[in-house]
Amino acid sequence: MNPEEAKIKYGQRIQRCYGCFGAFYLKDMWLGVDATYYCENCKGDSMFHFDEFTRKLDITKLPSMNSEEEESTQCQNPFTRQQ
Repeated sequence: MNPEEAKIKYGQRIQRCYGCFGAFYLKDMWLGVDATYYCENCKGDSMFHFDEFTRKLDITKLPSMNSEEEESTQCQNPFTRQQ
């Protein structure tokens, strides 16, 4: 997966705004200094947009972006013993 495809896929995730608790796509949100996400209405002057975040971080290196079966791995219970 190239970086642009990863950015699009990662941006389609849903995150709640810490200000109004509304659900938004990550691609439409601003990141605060304490790693919290805010919508356009709740953002502050010190926050930066998702596009700027993805330019500074190679999101293709995130573990969840490398998994082809992302949904099935998220549903597994981490406390069960795999045999």
